[in-house]
Amino acid sequence: MKQIYHILSLLAFLLLAFSCCNIGDEDEYTVTPPRTLLVYMVSSNLGGSMQTNIEHMKSVATRKNLNDGNLVVFYSTAKDGTASGRLFRIKEDRNGQVVEEEIRTYNEISAISPDFMHSVVEDVMRDFPAKSYGMILSSHGTSWMPTDYKDLRSFGEENGQRMEIYDLARALRGFQFDFLSFDACSMGGVECVYELKDVADYILASASEIISYGFPYKEVLPYYFTDEADLAAIAKGFYDFYTTYTYPYGNMAVIKTAALDDLAEVMAEIIAAAGEEALYGLSLQGVQVLSRFSSALTSLYDIEDLVARMVNEGLATEEQKTRFDAALAEVVQTKYCTEQVIIQGQSRLPVRTFSGLSIYPLRESLPQHNAWYLENLAWAKRVYPAQLDN
Repeated sequence: MKQIYHILSLLAFLLLAFSCCNIGDEDEYTVTPPRTLLVYMVSSNLGGSMQTNIEHMKSVATRKNLNDGNLVVFYSTAKDGTASGRLFRIKEDRNGQVVEEEIRTYNEISAISPDFMHSVVEDVMRDFPAKSYGMILSSHGTSWMPTDYKDLRSFGEENGQRMEIYDLARALRGFQFDFLSFDACSMGGVECVYELKDVADYILASASEIISYGFPYKEVLPYYFTDEADLAAIAKGFYDFYTTYTYPYGNMAVIKTAALDDLAEVMAEIIAAAGEEALYGLSLQGVQVLSRFSSALTSLYDIEDLVARMVNEGLATEEQKTRFDAALAEVVQTKYCTEQVIIQGQSRLPVRTFSGLSIYPLRESLPQHNAWYLENLAWAKRVYPAQLDN
């Protein structure tokens, strides 16, 4: 009996030792990963910068820094009217090297097609299930703004075409992200974040242009994978990087989408009380500009500074402004801005005040902009009186 006991003890020890050897092997997760992060890159003419971004991600994408999560990248290129793409995972292999693991390739696609984007997200969530999901969208961005009347489009550029903001919302409908992070210019407009409020709990975005270098992923990537994604630290890391960068221009804000309806309610009350004629006559001289594109006919303005101007001109009351400020404080959780921002691709504009969000005020001189804005954007439908849509 004693001999049998020793044999059984030895077998139990060997079984335990064998099991322990497998605990540290790659991809041998005993629990569901805490997060899958999809980085969706539409390269356009930003391919060089995006390749650098990928290398910077790889330089810090250890299993520890990813908190045992999944970092999955979709990267597309376009040429001669068609696009191709590849989906790959960045991970630490058995030898401690961070590598790209090819998942699949795509030919003759449109990366800015809502249906295609939806299918990529669907594939990633199926193949890399996790407790939570985040998404970085990297490309050109123009808020909701048109480059001209014929191109009223906002995110992503592919063969000269862009995806309209409501199509981006449609592409992501049915999914729920902890956060969306825009490595794209001027997506921090209230119109953009309101359009996307039902697909993400938080949105990290800039209300101004972002230098082509993009996010400093060496510094901020691990913050995307903390148990609760530390979006405030990402915004601060972005700001810290650009304050000492060769081109020290940029801003970033963390938006809580659940608070947007309260902000819209106060804004709708202010606009309704002001009236159509007064809105069109509002002087914008001196109101803080946050974004202006070289081919656009109007600027995007700081939302808080715009409401302050309405108070100064008697179009809103101090009591309304107090409620507006309280609602805005709930929406904008964190915000950072350098002393200047870039507009029109090259001009430097001093920033006197920064609330975290931009807005387009209707202009009587831009009836086509106004008509498209009122007809297509959820924010406009929520805050403007119905008679303005006639």
